[in-house]
Amino acid sequence: TYSLVHDDLPCMDDDDLRRGRPTAHVAFDEATAVLAGDALLTIAFEILASRETHPSGDVRCQLAAKLAEAAGSNGMIGGQMIDMQANARPLGSGDVVMLQRMKTGALFEFCCQAGPILAEAGDEHRDRLKSYARDFGLVYQITDDLLDVLGTEEKAGKAVGKDREQGKATLVSIYGVDGAREEAAKLARRAAGILEPYGPKAAILRDLAFFLLDRDS
Repeated sequence: TYSLVHDDLPCMDDDDLRRGRPTAHVAFDEATAVLAGDALLTIAFEILASRETHPSGDVRCQLAAKLAEAAGSNGMIGGQMIDMQANARPLGSGDVVMLQRMKTGALFEFCCQAGPILAEAGDEHRDRLKSYARDFGLVYQITDDLLDVLGTEEKAGKAVGKDREQGKATLVSIYGVDGAREEAAKLARRAAGILEPYGPKAAILRDLAFFLLDRDS
């Protein structure tokens, strides 16, 4: 939520609507939005450091380190910086995938690795769920970019058509609508396949990857 509050700021994407409601800097003011985002980020690490999260200090440290990596310059913030500079240079599909894996996918990767970290499971499980999250994150971003092209502000709960107006490269602009849909479907199938060793226990995660393909908000 912190990342969305800051992403909507005038110095970033300058959005007035999020989830069908005025963004924080519109509903309140810019200073409040900045401070609210800072507070939410800090609370996240406060939660991870709490003994209520896990009795093992080592596990809590692993969680905090992974989140810091995912949210920092090698993850979400680094991806956001590339995104802000995207209009200054042409991006190919590989550049877009790297940007989206950093800006969006890194936090999904953390979420999916947090389970095996909390369970003190082996690296095999962390690596498998990280691979799932990498594909899942791209599916999420492609479908989000499709909403920007095909969706409505009413259903999406935010402004649409901004990527095209700003000339931003996305996999939709590179592959076209049909090509992007095919890529998203391929990634969803691959993500689901990665979870096969878990059988029925991973059914929700498998279904979630396919659910993204038809979302309209």
